[in-house]
Amino acid sequence: MSVLEVREVCKVFGERRVLDGACLTVESGDTVAIMGPSGSGKSTLLNIMGGLDTPTSGTVAFGGTNLADLAPAETAAYRASHVGFVFQEHHLLPQLTAIENVLLPTLAARADRSEERALSLLEQVGVAHRRDGFPWQMSGGERQRVAVARALINRHAVHLCDEPTGNLDRETGSQIVDLLLRVAADQASDARMAVVMVTHNAEHAARFARNYRLDAGVLVAGT
Repeated sequence: MSVLEVREVCKVFGERRVLDGACLTVESGDTVAIMGPSGSGKSTLLNIMGGLDTPTSGTVAFGGTNLADLAPAETAAYRASHVGFVFQEHHLLPQLTAIENVLLPTLAARADRSEERALSLLEQVGVAHRRDGFPWQMSGGERQRVAVARALINRHAVHLCDEPTGNLDRETGSQIVDLLLRVAADQASDARMAVVMVTHNAEHAARFARNYRLDAGVLVAGT
């Protein structure tokens, strides 16, 4: 079943065409990696897929619904209910503990505020011992692991990951990719979670089922 459909998406900033007719279909349970040089439009494409930005032309549909047809409040509700984000920066709130940061998205989505599930996710990502710790007390890798747990708390249909390993050492970065792929596989028969990750790392991208390259605004499969 298709989760997201990107059709002929173009994005223009001033006189610069950042995306030029991008097309991508993301199925339930897919793992998709998108590579490309800096400034190639990878983050822009991910933001458009997640409803954080709008295309100049073309369409993005979730479950058959064109995001352009939604009011701003409906778009925000779509993000809260259906899309999990993992960024290069962890964006944890410094005044909240690890478990409180993980539970935060349940408020926006009005989802079950289950501390048991939050703790289970912290255990899966290997930082359950940090449940009551604050971000400033954690290493960079630990903070990113908490951010992954936070993205997974609402059982979203798709997770969009923007260079989630970019600020991490090789070993920790590989562990973060392990976590994303393992959780996608674990939920494949249940929630059917899909993962889309943009990256500069060919080694990480090769572990995803489908690979794309974005260069000069053009998205090409299998390169």
